[in-house]
Amino acid sequence: MGSKIADYIVENDLICCNNGTPTRVNRVTGGLSTPDITLASRNLENAIEWNTINELGSDHIPIVFEIKNEKTKTIPTEKRASMRWKRKKVDWSAFEAEVEDKLDGTYRRKDNLHRRVANFNKILTNAGWTHVGKTQPRKKDPILNPDIRSAIKRRNI
Repeated sequence: MGSKIADYIVENDLICCNNGTPTRVNRVTGGLSTPDITLASRNLENAIEWNTINELGSDHIPIVFEIKNEKTKTIPTEKRASMRWKRKKVDWSAFEAEVEDKLDGTYRRKDNLHRRVANFNKILTNAGWTHVGKTQPRKKDPILNPDIRSAIKRRNI
């Protein structure tokens, strides 16, 4: 899969905006990795500022990037609880096979960057719905602060 992505980047004259900062934390081992990449057209190379932020709602570290030019505006967004991709009982090999099958040949098309990104996102999302699925996160009880949660765990042992 990595070689297909590298070929796609080279053939479409793209750049990887990542600065070497990890984009994922393994929740079991605490190990860091960089499975998430941000691609952009080469003509934006000097106009992109790429960073991650420490907001650990997921094992993937949020990426924030900004394209600096006179027309850019930063629009604040509200954080809201939304559905999340499931992590248990997922057929990852079927997901990978579908993504690889759908990506095969798409890197040869000469669509503009927006269409290529939209197509890539559509492939990942469709495979996700088929093989992963989503779930509604449980709402945490605000009364149960960390001290109370710890006491409940000790009681239940």
